Amino acid sequence: MKNLFLLNFKRNKIFLADWPGGSSPPPGMPLYKGSEALADYLTSQSIKYVAYSYAKEALFSKSFPTFAMDRENPWLRNQADNAWDFQANLKELGNTRKRIYDDGDIFILDLSSRAIQK
Repeated sequence: MKNLFLLNFKRNKIFLADWPGGSSPPPGMPLYKGSEALADYLTSQSIKYVAYSYAKEALFSKSFPTFAMDRENPWLRNQADNAWDFQANLKELGNTRKRIYDDGDIFILDLSSRAIQK
């Protein structure tokens, strides 16, 4: 995320999802349960905002050659599948939640506010 330096880590509690599903507060991040389950989980953890580099798929695309080669490793395959599910849920939330920031590359969502349907 190119503007990560703009986040105030001293003033705010900020979580980064490096390997979604690898570890998370109980009861654990819901995977393969859809975007609403993810939004419910995050808000239950007092997480109100989510930032996602959607245009570049957080630099973790299914078409990225290294991940295609590493898919033979069960651990890497599981982590990649979890990350892609997490990203798909964030993309869906990008359509249902209010975008408080969007520069065409990164959006920040307010999970407590529904997007206005056009």
